[in-house]
Amino acid sequence: MRIYMVAFSEKGRALAEKIQNISLFVDYGNVPCEGKKVQEKTIVYLREKEPLDVWVDLAFMQGMPLVFIGAAGIAVRAIAPFIEKKTVDSPVLVIDENAQYVVPVLSGHLGGANELARQLAEGLHGHAVVTTATDCAGCFAVDLFAKKNHLQILNKDGIAKVSAKVLAGETITISIESG
Repeated sequence: MRIYMVAFSEKGRALAEKIQNISLFVDYGNVPCEGKKVQEKTIVYLREKEPLDVWVDLAFMQGMPLVFIGAAGIAVRAIAPFIEKKTVDSPVLVIDENAQYVVPVLSGHLGGANELARQLAEGLHGHAVVTTATDCAGCFAVDLFAKKNHLQILNKDGIAKVSAKVLAGETITISIESG
């Protein structure tokens, strides 16, 4: 797995090196893994001297996960100009320098940020801070279901509506068309 990373201190850079030793498997963005559980070495592309906006743009253009080691506010400001919509955004995560918390910030379900956060947290002996409503409630997530089953969601606006019904305990029906 390849991850773009940004660290702002020597402690953060050391953590990025540690992450290289964690085997990860996440079906992220537009890089399907066909459901196979494959452990592979994590390749970390750590920002050196590139301007932050150039680095973020590169990660977003390639649909790659982007991990910030540092403050969430810096990450939010850095990614803001590049955010388009949940179906195409790169997964973005923030990890504190002590590796206690791994927070998916953007593209949790479709981009795989929530799963990546869980795997990184496990490898770092920290905690994933997943805030997606369906995850917090332990409920069905239609976008995650579609992703795991290699289905396309035709009405992207319906994701929030279905999630709201699930969270309200209402019955939902899903139609799957072939082709």
